[in-house]
Amino acid sequence: MKVKIFDNILILTDGSEYSLKLAEYGIKLAIMNDARLSCLYVVDMDNISKICIKQNISTDQIEEKFEKQGEKAITSIRKIAEKYNMEINTFIKKGKIVDEILKFIIQNKIDLVCITHRIRKGSESFRLISIANQIIEFANCPVFVLQHK
Repeated sequence: MKVKIFDNILILTDGSEYSLKLAEYGIKLAIMNDARLSCLYVVDMDNISKICIKQNISTDQIEEKFEKQGEKAITSIRKIAEKYNMEINTFIKKGKIVDEILKFIIQNKIDLVCITHRIRKGSESFRLISIANQIIEFANCPVFVLQHK
């Protein structure tokens, strides 16, 4: 007898090779649970503002570049889902990454989030609170983390 644990799984992508590996896990979990599957890419508007100030260029140019990266990332995940004959809903949001992810989790009744996390060394780990750490702390559902070095 199959036990269904998750109904609505979210794969977070940043376009990295690790998020593609993560997608494989998330898709397989969705298949095992007969769950709905979503993929989210967030355009980091805070980062865009910093880049524009440093390089003295328009927000629109950088925003468009990040949106294209998001489309590419989402398309890669969609191709993996197609390989498994799995339907996936894809989304690109703009804003503060953690805020947008947490809003998405609540609005879409996500019950498992899949995210990657890079292991940091030394003082770098103390200075930077990762997105994954914040999602683990504040998400109202379980979080599956694929770590990489």
